[in-house]
Amino acid sequence: MKRIASILLIVTAAAVTLSAQSLSLSVLPALEVPLGPSADLYSGGGGAQAMAVYGPGPGSGLRLSGALGFRGLESLASDSLTLASLAAGVGYQLGAGPRLAFTADLRGGGYFGTYGNVRGFGPLVSAEAGMVFALSPGFRLGAGAAGSLFLSGSKPLYSGLGVQFAASFTPGAAGSSQPKLQILDPRFEPIFPVFFKWYDSNPAGTVVILNKESRAVRNVKASVFVKEFMDAPKVFAEIPVLAKGESKEVPIRALFTDRVLGVTESTKVAAEITVSYELGDGTLKTMRAETVRVLDRNAMSWADDRRAASFVTARDPVLLALAKDVAGTVRESGGVGSDLDLRIAMGMYQALGLYGMKYVIDPASSYADFSKNETAVDFLQFPRQTLQYRAGDCDDLTILYTALLESVGIETAFITVPGHILAAVALPLTPDEAERTFSRLDRFIVDQGKVFIPVEATIFGKGFNAAWAEGARQWRLAGTQARLIPVREAWKDYEAVGLREDAPSLAYPVSRTILASFRGEMDRFVSDELSPQVARLQEEIKRSGATSKNLNRLGVLYARYGKYTEAEAEFQKVVKREEYAPALVNLANLALLRGEPKTAAALYDRALKKDPKSKAALAGAVRVRSDLGDRAAAERHLASLKSIDPAAASSLAALVSPSTEGRASAGDSIRVGWSED
Repeated sequence: MKRIASILLIVTAAAVTLSAQSLSLSVLPALEVPLGPSADLYSGGGGAQAMAVYGPGPGSGLRLSGALGFRGLESLASDSLTLASLAAGVGYQLGAGPRLAFTADLRGGGYFGTYGNVRGFGPLVSAEAGMVFALSPGFRLGAGAAGSLFLSGSKPLYSGLGVQFAASFTPGAAGSSQPKLQILDPRFEPIFPVFFKWYDSNPAGTVVILNKESRAVRNVKASVFVKEFMDAPKVFAEIPVLAKGESKEVPIRALFTDRVLGVTESTKVAAEITVSYELGDGTLKTMRAETVRVLDRNAMSWADDRRAASFVTARDPVLLALAKDVAGTVRESGGVGSDLDLRIAMGMYQALGLYGMKYVIDPASSYADFSKNETAVDFLQFPRQTLQYRAGDCDDLTILYTALLESVGIETAFITVPGHILAAVALPLTPDEAERTFSRLDRFIVDQGKVFIPVEATIFGKGFNAAWAEGARQWRLAGTQARLIPVREAWKDYEAVGLREDAPSLAYPVSRTILASFRGEMDRFVSDELSPQVARLQEEIKRSGATSKNLNRLGVLYARYGKYTEAEAEFQKVVKREEYAPALVNLANLALLRGEPKTAAALYDRALKKDPKSKAALAGAVRVRSDLGDRAAAERHLASLKSIDPAAASSLAALVSPSTEGRASAGDSIRVGWSED
């Protein structure tokens, strides 16, 4: 008996040494039901056990147990049997959730028994099975059954089944209601309101989570909540297991609302960091408050130049009112040549000059200074603010100009050179088309197959042509230090945001004034671009002869710059001489621009008769037959085009769609393509 007691004490001491919170103490009252031969000797009884268990908490795994028990049994004779026992053993626990577990144990030990005046010692074995349910991290209730066999020598003294109930207490777990997980060293960067969407997936700061509990914790979840500017806490970290003594530094991400855009002066707010975790049978929670500085809504740092895209608010109604008017005015001023986006960009620039937009450098907040310091906080205006003030720094004016163009679907980019930022406008031309169309290729930027024109946004009073020339000069001068940043690519990380307050009432220039300014600037552009190209081509015609190809090329050159009368004269010279397919296609294009679809259809048919595989003629025939309602002919021409150029056919497929809406939207996107050969 002494040996058994020693073993039980050693097991219990080892369990306590391993983990105090993994050791549970239980009291198990029981009803005893004699089994087998014992049922003929005893009528029943009761008892209780005090048990210590070292196990896996609420999870699954092996467990060690030691039990001190007492049983009293009424015999059928006059005396009763009392048994005091001490046993130890092993078992297994199967977790069925954070609170429920099933157990099975096998123990062996010894007992001291009395029956009347007879006393004695002997061995015992027992097997138990049951279930436990955690009411709190330190307290559990359970029920089960235990079968026991007490031996006297080699013969059974008593065998029975105990139906028992359990109340378990875990030392230390009751105190675990005071969480020991620590939130250390929270560091918040200043919050830029304009990037409030960005912080949902990017860090606003960092924090260290340290496990000071006496064992590993599970399902650690960290969240942050800023009452003034968040609708609900944002979970920014989830750690499945954090070992005892282990720490992790995690980034803090926050989902702010657009209320933060109402901050016009830098302010401080409280951020609550909450960490919940599972320990033993329960869930604990700890919290720490930290001060966070929220900057004003116009604040930005140049750690990443793409950040300026957040200010390009292309959907702002204040901008749309001006941009739509300018784009419509330019479209109505002439044909639908391939340089429509260029002309809209020109008209937009002229409109801002008429509006009185001025470049005013802010000595306390200039791009030249702040772009050199990634941590410095700059002040950028939203486009509607720049329109309202009629003035801005180079970054403000560049943002305004790109936002106006993006609002009517024209792709733009930022250009950064040392100490300065300017705009770029994408043209719907391939590099080869740009080379054929314009006289000076050093005024263009080719990036990933796209053609851009650089535009200096600080000299609105001098006109678009001067701004283009100055932008090209700065791009060339900067060399490898110049960088092109497409706005739409930047939006993928830095979404544009809009101000919540009502739109200001602004008086924009009237359409006829914009149109007059645009036409004057366009005439200067055409004169500068067209004259040297015409001179070179006419010199070539003199040298090599007035062939159909050369005359057609001269007509295309006139047409691309909107000189349709001169263009038609050259095309007519060709077709009077021969049925030259490219010239017929170009005459059809001119008829289409004049609103004469039947004439255009006849000319496209003549071109196809001469050259059935002319892509330009097939594309034009698809469009004009669709306009005339001859769907069968349009589908036939589309099928022919598809066999030659599937990509071109795909872009025209919507024109033969039975949907009126589909045909209309496709027609709006089609541009006249001039045929050179």
